[in-house]
Amino acid sequence: MKNRSLIVCLIFFSMVILSPPVFALKIRDSVPDIFGKTLSGHLFRLQAELGRPKVLNFFSTSCTPCKRELPELAVFEKKYPHVDVIAVHASSGSRETVRRFVDDLSAAPTVVVCGSSAVKDDFGFRGFPHTILVGGDGTVLAQFVGYSPDNMKRMERLLERL
Repeated sequence: MKNRSLIVCLIFFSMVILSPPVFALKIRDSVPDIFGKTLSGHLFRLQAELGRPKVLNFFSTSCTPCKRELPELAVFEKKYPHVDVIAVHASSGSRETVRRFVDDLSAAPTVVVCGSSAVKDDFGFRGFPHTILVGGDGTVLAQFVGYSPDNMKRMERLLERL
């Protein structure tokens, strides 16, 4: 029994020590850059697009709540034309897979970027969807973890004030 407890402790501590650090963004932090390609094949670099507020939505084609959230973000894109809504596929998968996923939705934001799973580490989040409201200067104004009608209402209240 004593040996078993020791083994469990060793496994736990080795997992903690070997786990990569998590650097979650905080309000007023500068957002890291994102490099990727849009579904139309254009190169995208977030830092080159600063100057206007942005909604950065990180999604995955395997994310069921993302299927509900992306069409709602497309509505925000039309309702708040002074805000850029950018959907970033932050998981593995081809651009064609992402295109089919987006095409199956009732609507999606105009700019969909195919990134990689490394974006999750750069931005410090673990699950999908994850949405960050970014000021024109590139600083984090708010974050929304997961999809919920309450999150969408909170996001819209903030968008109204921008």
